[in-house]
Amino acid sequence: MKKVVLLTCSALALAGSANAASLLLSGWDFTNIQDSALTTASNWSDLTGDGTSNSNGSFYADGTNGSSAFTQNGALGSIQVNAANVALNTKITSRTEGASDQLSLDPAYSQQFQNGFLSDASGLSFVFYSSGDGSTVYTDFVFSYAAGLSSTASYDIVWEYSTNGTDFLTIGTDTIDVATGEVNTLATVTANTDEIWFRGTLDTLGSQSISLDNVQIYGTAVPEPSTYAAIAGLCVLGLVAYRRRRSA
Repeated sequence: MKKVVLLTCSALALAGSANAASLLLSGWDFTNIQDSALTTASNWSDLTGDGTSNSNGSFYADGTNGSSAFTQNGALGSIQVNAANVALNTKITSRTEGASDQLSLDPAYSQQFQNGFLSDASGLSFVFYSSGDGSTVYTDFVFSYAAGLSSTASYDIVWEYSTNGTDFLTIGTDTIDVATGEVNTLATVTANTDEIWFRGTLDTLGSQSISLDNVQIYGTAVPEPSTYAAIAGLCVLGLVAYRRRRSA
């Protein structure tokens, strides 16, 4: 009987852990982007559904949320949207849609950064923010994205994260060296939080441009203390019943 109680407790604990699956909190395919937008809402999520402008995530390049204030307006600015970059929409299969196996379909926009005639985007920072559902605490955050260059030269992006939008910690540096597009995944962030910011800082751009697409932020929900309390309570009741049965 004691073995049965222990096995039952183990099964309940495993069931609680199984419920803490990795979820897509916020995803951007930039199909909802407007011209040279300095902010873009996420439009993919396991929490709020897939559609236009989900409220639980946003891209910032407007000087807020730890980002730099980029210059707008296409070729004369530091940031623009490239609408002719379907090849850069590298497959990210966790969000399959149609035969293309890509987030972006038609129109296949990406967020592009480049130097303008009177402005330099080198050294500037942009931010992807996710708030999950606004109430659940998450951990084991995974940030992935597709990227491509306008030339075959390599290019670095320094990545950081923050749990308050002000204090950022370095994750590492990604080197982009594929013009036709590649997928990059950052090291897992284990902070427990209900919102997270990922910041990328551009290296020296020169005459080339860099495009980001299919950005995804995943997180694993931290089980509520009440879940483990309930499991512990059931185990205690089982052990009490076992001892009473032995005493009878």
